[in-house]
Amino acid sequence: MHPLLAAAAAGSAPFFASSLRMGTALTPPGAGSGAPMASVADVFRSDFFHANTLTWRAFSMPEIPRQAGNLDLLQEIGIPTTNAEVVREELDLRLIFTSDPFGEGQQVDRDVRDVIDLPPITLKEHFHIRTADLQNLLRIDDAGLQLETMETMLNERMFKALSQMALADEFHLIQLLKGKIFDADYTTPLYDFYTTFGVANQGVQAFDFGAATSGILRNPFYLYCDTIIQMMRAAARTDIKEIRCFCGKNFWQGLIQLPEILVTLMYPDSARLGERRTFRPIDYGGIIFEQYVGSVPNTKGDTIDFVAPNEAIFFPVTWAAADPRFTPGRIFHRVFTPGKNPPASALNKPGLPLYIRTSTEQSSDPKWLRVDMESHRVYFTSRPRALIQGLRTG
Repeated sequence: MHPLLAAAAAGSAPFFASSLRMGTALTPPGAGSGAPMASVADVFRSDFFHANTLTWRAFSMPEIPRQAGNLDLLQEIGIPTTNAEVVREELDLRLIFTSDPFGEGQQVDRDVRDVIDLPPITLKEHFHIRTADLQNLLRIDDAGLQLETMETMLNERMFKALSQMALADEFHLIQLLKGKIFDADYTTPLYDFYTTFGVANQGVQAFDFGAATSGILRNPFYLYCDTIIQMMRAAARTDIKEIRCFCGKNFWQGLIQLPEILVTLMYPDSARLGERRTFRPIDYGGIIFEQYVGSVPNTKGDTIDFVAPNEAIFFPVTWAAADPRFTPGRIFHRVFTPGKNPPASALNKPGLPLYIRTSTEQSSDPKWLRVDMESHRVYFTSRPRALIQGLRTG
């Protein structure tokens, strides 16, 4: 379960309580004494389809495996406001000259600060469960209305919706590592952190693997790695735990054919090529290289690679700060908000990763139930200049 949701559940256990357990029967009041059996309308109005129960069910489902999402990258918080306000501060540090013990000492000037407003990205999905879907799925007997098959159907639809949200989150995280986030069409900009924070990017570093494999590489590959490390350290301005690189398939193929890398892979603890485990990360020159495997079809039917074939994304993994107010800590952030039209139960409370609402047809005998799922999150990086992109040129 997501830690933010777990904290909310711990503080308000009745909010997530459900009188209905999975796979049990719905028995209407008076059942067994000549009273009519429960109708489909009773099922739609039961705790089984209550928004709180569905929220608990959603966060109890297994997490979708993701390469970027599984890394220990993000500082996450929930805030009660609709937008996130980020303070940009130009910290100017200087050496202090020795002073007379009885003198005033050096004055500390106020740094330049301004507040940047970041609106959230909203992800929304919905699905219907109709009476036609329930036809032949509900079994009525003396015990009441059985819901086991309905539970399977509900789980399948919720899992698909949550999987698509997780895919969108992974898509945004990969672009966060590049300093710019686009919508699913890859053309509509959502965030440009270089423009937002008024800094220039480091440019694209060219890698000519063709020259390396032909034996005329002017600079050994570890020098390329060292250049990336020095650029990143200067820009990160915080303790770096490790430096990682997500590689496109062509960049990766050029990388593992370098003589230096092949020699590294010959050692017993790194013998991955012989085991055909080439998707495992390679640690070389102070950087952990990993082939990123992930693509989706767009609306036109074309395949979109999250990391382009010749592309490489270099980024730092930083330590979590014990107190973010005093130490920089993480440089990648994901902030959850309640959105601009939150449910009454979410007013003035920290945002959660997911909200679920349910509604039925306005009728005494409804023919459908609608489940709406939405999430409002702000992504940002506090050190966009620490993000470096590479490109295979040969």
